[in-house]
Amino acid sequence: MLQPGVIAAQVNARLSGGVDTLARALTEPGLKPHAAIQLDPSALKGRFDGQLDVTFRFGDHAGPLRPVFKAEVNATQLTIEKLFGKEKLENGTLKVSVTGNEVSGRGGGRIFGAPATISFDRKGRSEIAGVISAVLDDEARRKMGWSLPQVQGPVGIKMTGPLGVASPKGSIEIDLTKATIANVPAPLAKPPGRIAKASFTLSPRGNGSSLQNFSYQSGPSSARGAIEFDRNGQFISATLSSLKLSPGDDMRAEVRNANGRLQVTARGATIDMRPHLPTKSGSSPGKNPRKEDARGIDLDVEAKLATGHNGQIISNFKLKVSQTGAQLRSLEFSGNSGRAGLRGEMKSQHRLEVVSDDGGALLSFMDIYRRMEGGRLRLIADLSATSASGVLQVGNFIIRNEPALRRLVLEGVVRRDAQGREKLDLSSVEFSRLQFAFVRNQTRFHIRDGVISGPAVGATLAGTVDFSRNAVNMQGTFVPAYGLNNMFSNIPLFGPILGGGKNEGLLAVNFRVTGAASSPYLTINPLSAIAPGFLRKIFGAAAIQPDTTGGGGATGSTRPAEAPAPGRRGPINLAPQR
Repeated sequence: MLQPGVIAAQVNARLSGGVDTLARALTEPGLKPHAAIQLDPSALKGRFDGQLDVTFRFGDHAGPLRPVFKAEVNATQLTIEKLFGKEKLENGTLKVSVTGNEVSGRGGGRIFGAPATISFDRKGRSEIAGVISAVLDDEARRKMGWSLPQVQGPVGIKMTGPLGVASPKGSIEIDLTKATIANVPAPLAKPPGRIAKASFTLSPRGNGSSLQNFSYQSGPSSARGAIEFDRNGQFISATLSSLKLSPGDDMRAEVRNANGRLQVTARGATIDMRPHLPTKSGSSPGKNPRKEDARGIDLDVEAKLATGHNGQIISNFKLKVSQTGAQLRSLEFSGNSGRAGLRGEMKSQHRLEVVSDDGGALLSFMDIYRRMEGGRLRLIADLSATSASGVLQVGNFIIRNEPALRRLVLEGVVRRDAQGREKLDLSSVEFSRLQFAFVRNQTRFHIRDGVISGPAVGATLAGTVDFSRNAVNMQGTFVPAYGLNNMFSNIPLFGPILGGGKNEGLLAVNFRVTGAASSPYLTINPLSAIAPGFLRKIFGAAAIQPDTTGGGGATGSTRPAEAPAPGRRGPINLAPQR
């Protein structure tokens, strides 16, 4: 019930026209406090249609005039310039509801060249925050200047902040779940469907913008920190207080853009190197050979502990890499495996030299071979973008529990004493040297002039491993009692006749390893053990020929590869053990 001298009134109006006219009306002093968004009328195009209801009281005792607005407005064919920063809304629709001090809006259109939804709400006199959601394809991101060659596919984006502000400050969430990420380190790579999300607060600054409270999470990978961009949206720097490419990582990093080259400095307690080591297929983890990023990167990493395969650890690990695209410009690393030192450096003309006082630990760290213990290792290799060639040497080491060596001894030339007991402990065999030359072309690994020798046994080896086909084809000569036996091959004139080659012996057997690289077959020719050196090569060539059928067997045998002759042929496990 109204007090005496107070009159209630209501005005109802049906409105339609241009949205620029409506925006201009909302700038009037009487309506401006009730406008949800203040937009420049010259930045608006489109039509609107709506209903406006205004109730108010007046009279001698009504007090100050406080009108209450209620409105429903529908805008169509809407264009809003600089709706969020520099981005504009095109071909939009928007429904705005006003009830007293509560304002809400819902609509959509095209932003960033892609379909998007818009919503905003305000209660009372609080600051209104708009929410824009869109899914950007590759072309939309390219037009925005947000294109990254490593990211392909749809990317969801959600922006929350003030609308109609030239330099907005707000939060942004990015959903990369449906996108593919490639040509990056393995932990950062992902197929479509794997969850990957990022969030940050966009803050304008004098000459650009910054991403504060940046957070990224995708599987085991995560990063937190701040990122700076210039006024053109080009990356300047990043300070990451936490960087994890693997669950065991405990690192922090500084990234700088130095004339187009990324300079990355990472420091921390632990780093898991397993995802970053070359794979057996010959490619770097996470790399896609169909595309190449020609940008340069300079990497400087230091960690108290670097973890590798098979439980191996390198302490005081240091790594420096300079690379442009696929071309390695410089490489330097060092550390300690227990008390054994490790160092490597790429010399001039892309020549890499690696020296380790514990070669077995290094080979196990890289998941190349884990049955070697100790040994001073030296590797010299000439590197290119697609191949590597060089020589590997290891001295004074032990091979433990190698099944291939056990079969060669037991099925080739058995060493027993008068009581029939084995003189050689096959669980731990000492060697004085290992040496071979190699060439690696993408997925094929060629070995030649391979020699492994010790006081008890020795062998020669040559052949090829094709990782793309999971195929191995190696051949060699096994020499028991190598120290004494090989003396015959060094006798002038008669040595080559009796002993065969330089690293063969008076008594030796030919062998071949063929078939699948993951589960190869070892084939031994027993006739070669009783033949002089020059005849041994004839027996080896006649009895053990490369398999041209693809079955991995020897053509000199009538038995199929699936049914090896008892005691002479069968599968062995030459692959690194997990």
